[in-house]
Amino acid sequence: MRSRMNTKGQESAPFELLIAVILMGFVLFAGYQAIGRLHEQTCTNTINAALESMGRNLQNVATGKGTAQIHFSFSECSAKINDCENFQALSQTGDVECVRLLDSTDPNVCSSFCSSARSICSLLQYKSTRNTFTKCVDISPSTSFPAEGSGQCPDRQADDWYLQDFTASTIQQGSYSFLKVSDLTASVPVVCAYLKGKKPISSDDGQDDGS
Repeated sequence: MRSRMNTKGQESAPFELLIAVILMGFVLFAGYQAIGRLHEQTCTNTINAALESMGRNLQNVATGKGTAQIHFSFSECSAKINDCENFQALSQTGDVECVRLLDSTDPNVCSSFCSSARSICSLLQYKSTRNTFTKCVDISPSTSFPAEGSGQCPDRQADDWYLQDFTASTIQQGSYSFLKVSDLTASVPVVCAYLKGKKPISSDDGQDDGS
C-alpha cells in the first residue's frame, strides 16, 4: 500500500510543478504588464508637463512678460531620435519622436486644443510612434523666431547659445533662454529662442493640422 502511495505521489509531482510554473508565469506577466502601464503613464505625465512648461514660457515672453529660461526635457521618456523632417521614414524602423511648433487654420482643430474658438492657432506638438500630444500656445501665429544671421537677435554664440527657428526646425530638448525683441518697427512679435550648446535641426514640415 505504501509503495502505491509513493508511486502516485511521484507521478503527481511533475504535474503540480507544471501548474506552479504556469501560475508563476501568469503572475510575472501581469507584473510586467502593470510595470509597463505605470511607465507609460509616467511618461505621458512627464511629456505633457514639459510641453505645458514650454508653451507657458513662450506665451509669457511673446506677450511681453519679460524673459524666461527653462530646461525642456522628457528625461528617460525621450526617444533615441528627435527628427520631424524624417519622422515618417524613421518611424518604420526606429525609436523616433518629433517636437514642433505649428499653425492650424482649421477652426475645429483650434477649438479642440484651445480654450476659445478661433480660426487660426499655434500648437506645440509631440509625436512618437506610440503617442501624439498637442498643446495650444496662446501666441500670435505670426510670431517670428529669427534664425542665426538674421540680425534681429543678439548674437550669443560666443557663450554657446544658438538661435532656434521654432517655425522651421525640430524643437530639441535642452536649456532654453527666451527674449522678446523690443522693435517698434516690427510688424509681428519677434521672440529670440536660444538653445544652450546645440545648433538647430533643419526641418521642412513645420505646418500641420495638429491631428
